[in-house]
Amino acid sequence: MADREPTPGQHGGYRPGAGGKKGVSTDHYAVLAAAKAKREMYRAALTEVQFKQQAGELYDRSEVLRVIATAIAVFAEQIRSLPDKLERQAGISPEQAEIAEEEVNTQLDALRNRLVQGLAAGVPQDALIGALRDMLAGVEYGEQ
Repeated sequence: MADREPTPGQHGGYRPGAGGKKGVSTDHYAVLAAAKAKREMYRAALTEVQFKQQAGELYDRSEVLRVIATAIAVFAEQIRSLPDKLERQAGISPEQAEIAEEEVNTQLDALRNRLVQGLAAGVPQDALIGALRDMLAGVEYGEQ
């Protein structure tokens, strides 16, 4: 009779899944200590990130992207005015100015596509900063 399966509605006997869970600590102090340790670990990580931001080692991604977008917009506006300036100041024909305008638009589209691909691929921050430095070096070179 001890081998019988319990029938629904009866009390006592073996019940599948009954009892404490295996591998789960019932020591409430251990659970509390683990939670506190985890919280302290996250606080330390947050403090480290804040320190790196203040030290200039980390940048807010949205702010960097905003600065890049502004720089590219200014660059695009200036470069798009080049065919008109060449037509007025260098005396190129309207047909030549139109060819120059088409080439400028083609190059700007290529630049946009490369940036979109790079951002979609998750360009590392070092590569992004290096590209910005190169771009600024080119701007400085052009002004001299």
